[in-house]
Amino acid sequence: FDYRRDRALGVLSEVPLRSTVENRTRPDFATQRRLSPALNRLLSRGERAIRQGARILITGESGVGKSEIARFLHAVVADARDPFVIVNCATDSATDLDAALFAPDGLIEQAMGGTLFLDEVAEIPLSVQARLLGFLEDGVARNTGPRRDPPLRLIAATNAELQALVREGRFRSDLYYRI
Repeated sequence: FDYRRDRALGVLSEVPLRSTVENRTRPDFATQRRLSPALNRLLSRGERAIRQGARILITGESGVGKSEIARFLHAVVADARDPFVIVNCATDSATDLDAALFAPDGLIEQAMGGTLFLDEVAEIPLSVQARLLGFLEDGVARNTGPRRDPPLRLIAATNAELQALVREGRFRSDLYYRI
């Protein structure tokens, strides 16, 4: 408990302390934009890109808030019904990630009409990269014929240097340029 003095009454009162985990809130980007011209430029650029339907790649060190920026950009163009689907691409198995993304009622289908956020995109196995590239090129999530799924916005994030991974052959250059 935190003990605070009520100045009007001159008494101490008990105020329960709340943990920061319980009170976790989303960043206040409006205030942060006023305080940081660099952040304001970054968010403005992202807002313009997502409004134009561009795919977005967010890079930066772990813990800098890439996922919060992705949520913010989704909220710029989405309404309350639009899904925001997060995919942690750092999985143990290419098969598991492929199934999670492309299975009927998989994560890509769940994101249709909203935003698909590929977190740790540099960790996608090469076999899944090929399938993701196909999806980004033709917009069809499954091999079920000519039906086109509703569009989705794509935001990807990584703390890795994707261009270096492309040079090393660990990330497809054609996928890099489509993201």
